[in-house]
This record gives sequence, C-alpha cells and structure tokens, in this order.
Amino acid sequence: MGARSNFKDEKPPSHKELGTVSFVLAALKQHEKELDRLVTKLSEVTMQLRENDKAILKVDELDKKIENLRSEISNVTKCRPITK
Repeated sequence: MGARSNFKDEKPPSHKELGTVSFVLAALKQHEKELDRLVTKLSEVTMQLRENDKAILKVDELDKKIENLRSEISNVTKCRPITK
C-alpha cells in the first residue's frame, strides 16, 4: 500500500483516545472563549486610549491658546500703561 491510509484497516479509537481528544477540544474551546474576551477588552482599551489622545491634543491646543493670550495681554500692557 502507498502513502494513503485505508480506514477499513485501522482500528477504531479507544475510549481513552476519544477522551483525550474530547479533553483537548474542550480546552481549545475554552481558550477560544478567553481569547475572544481578551480581544474585546483590548478593543475597548484601544478605543479609550484614542479618546484620551484626543483629549490630550485638545488640552495641548488650549494650552497654546492660553499662552498666546497671555503673550498678547503682556504685549498690550507693555504698550499701554494701566491707569487707575
């Protein structure tokens, strides 16, 4: 016979072998569920980080605007003496 296996010549799997295969399949299913849960959590965290990055950029923009306003106010007060 060649490289092909003939199922008629093979003996059926034992109860122990079937139990082992069943155990492996159950473990794989459990790992798949855990991976799905972790992927979902990672997706949520990624979205939160993106939102945080957007907030940080907005704060940076506001800081720049505040600094520009301070500079303008400083320039105006230097040019004009404040009278009481």
